[in-house]
Parts: sequence; structure tokens; C-alpha cells
Amino acid sequence: MKPETEGDWQDRIRRAQSLIESRLDEEIPIEELAAAVNASLFHFHRVFRGLTGETVREYGRRLRLERAAHRLKHAPDMDILSVALEALYESHEAFTRAFKRHFGLTPSEFRSSSGQQETPQGEVSMNAVSDNW
Repeated sequence: MKPETEGDWQDRIRRAQSLIESRLDEEIPIEELAAAVNASLFHFHRVFRGLTGETVREYGRRLRLERAAHRLKHAPDMDILSVALEALYESHEAFTRAFKRHFGLTPSEFRSSSGQQETPQGEVSMNAVSDNW
């Protein structure tokens, strides 16, 4: 990819990421994201994954899990089911499986552990995202 083309795509992907981050409480259709950055669905999906290492769905899911982890640590009065529903999981069990796969601990274990965990990829620590949530 030419440097100017890559720069253009990086800007588009950053805009899409901002849109996802601003609407974490919903699953944004990939068609809407592609249209928002004026790209074809095929190219948007391929370039998003190429530049971020995650699909659009994986990116949104990771951010919601990280927000959920923040809630578990900093909102002790919020029950785990409420955190799960806010993260767009339909059941406590599905949330627990996804959370454990991502953080290596169940939500209950994470809540009661000392310190804060990083994502398996080490991309975003809870301290880095706490100001946004």
C-alpha cells in the first residue's frame, strides 16, 4: 500500500474506532461503520483487521469487556449480571466464559483480586481506559 493510501486508511480506521467507542452500548452494523468512513464493506473489513489485528466485532467486544472489568473494580455495588447485560451479553454464563477467556479470571475472581489486570494482548490497561468509563 502506498504511504498516502495507508495514511488515509489509518485515519478512516481511527474514525471507525471512535464511532465504536462512542456507541459501546450497541452493536453497530459493519455496513454502517463502512459507510461512515466512506469505504466498501469488503475493503473496510479487510483493512480494519489488517491495521488493528482484530475484526470490528472483536474490537467492540474487547472494549466492552475492558469496560466491564473497570465496572467490576470500581462499582462494587453493581452486580455481575448487570455488568454482563451492559456489556451486551445475554446471560451471566456467556459473559463469564468470555471474561475468563479474555482476562484469565472469572468476573468474581477479578473483582476480588488485588491490582488491575491487563488484556492478554497487553494493549490497553484498565488505568488507560478508566477516564472514559
